[in-house]
Amino acid sequence: MRVGQNPSKIKGLAAYKPALVGIASLTYVPALEGYFRESLEVIHVHLLSLRASLSQKCDLLVFDNGSCSEVVSFLEEQWESGVIDWLVLSQHNLGKNGALNWIFSAMPNEYIAYSDSDVFYRTGWLDESLQIYKAFDRAGMVSAQPVFFDFLRGHGTTAKQISVSGDYLKVISESPRPDVISEYCEGINATDEMRKQFEEQELQVAVNEVNGSRAITTATDMQFMLSKEVARKLIPLPIAGALTAKDAIDIPLGIEKLGYWLLSTEKPLVWHIGNSLQGFNYQEVNELQDNSLSYNQSKSIATQNEGVKIKIKYSLSNLIRRSPRLKRFVERIYGGLFSLLYEDYNNPRSQQY
Repeated sequence: MRVGQNPSKIKGLAAYKPALVGIASLTYVPALEGYFRESLEVIHVHLLSLRASLSQKCDLLVFDNGSCSEVVSFLEEQWESGVIDWLVLSQHNLGKNGALNWIFSAMPNEYIAYSDSDVFYRTGWLDESLQIYKAFDRAGMVSAQPVFFDFLRGHGTTAKQISVSGDYLKVISESPRPDVISEYCEGINATDEMRKQFEEQELQVAVNEVNGSRAITTATDMQFMLSKEVARKLIPLPIAGALTAKDAIDIPLGIEKLGYWLLSTEKPLVWHIGNSLQGFNYQEVNELQDNSLSYNQSKSIATQNEGVKIKIKYSLSNLIRRSPRLKRFVERIYGGLFSLLYEDYNNPRSQQY
C-alpha cells in the first residue's frame, strides 16, 4: 500500500523548463587503443569547449553508442558533476542514424544542435547559428563551419531555391580565405588533390539584402542545428546498421526534400579535431577555460588542471618525436616494463623472445 503522499505532487515545486537550445553529442569508443587511443582526451576537450563557448543556458545530452568502460565512467563523472544534463548509455552501437532517431524524437528544446564528439567549439557559434535562422525563413540545417565538400554531389537545391525565393535574397559566388581552407583540410585530413580542389572552387553565399546576413549554402553532418519542428519531420532516418557514407547524405537530403535549406556560417566557429590532438591549438582551450570561470568556477578549475595534463603530455610527445636518441631510450624502457608486466616467464614460448 502507499504510505503518505508522493512529494513530487506537492504544489510549488519547481518544474524543469527546457532551454531554447539543446545540444546532443554522440560518443563511440570501443577501446582506448589503436585509432581510438586518444579518444578520451578528445572527448574531454570537446565537452570543455562546448560548455565554455555557450552564450546562454543550453541543455546538453550525450548519447553513448556502446563505448568501453573507461569512456562510460568518464561520461558518468561528467554527468554527476553537472557538465552533462542527460546521459543515455546504450549497450549496443545503434549507428549514427539510429542514435539520431532517439535524439530527435526525445529532446524537448525548440532548437536541437547535434555534434560528433570530436568537434571543438568556438565562442560565437551559437549566436551566429541562431542569427541564420532569423535571417533565412526556410533555414533547416545550419552548421557553424563553412563546408567545401558537396555531400549531395551536385544534386543539392538550396542555392537555386534561395535565388528564386524573393527580391531581398540572392546568391553570390565568393572565394574563401586561405586560412579557412587550410583549417578545413586539416580537419578532414584532405589529400593534396582535395586541397587543390578546395583552393580553386568558389562557395555559394546566400545574402539577405535587408539585414546584411550571409550564409554558405551547404551544411555538414559533423555538426549542425535543426529546429525541433524540422527534427520531428525528419525522422525516422533509415538505419544502415553501421556507419556508412550514406548516413551523411540522409540528413541533408531529407532536409531539402522537406523544402528547407542547408546553410552554414562563413566563419569556422567549430573545428573537426579528429582522433588525435596532435597539432591542436591549446591556446584556444586556455582562452575558453578563462571564459568559463563566469559559468561555473569549480568546473573551470577542474578542467584547467586537466588541460595542463594534456599540454604536458603533448609537449613530451613532441620532444620524443623530435629526438631519435630520446625516442630509442624511451622505447627500450617501455619494452622492459612491458616484459615485466605481461610476459609469462613460466611459459616456454616466452623464452624464445
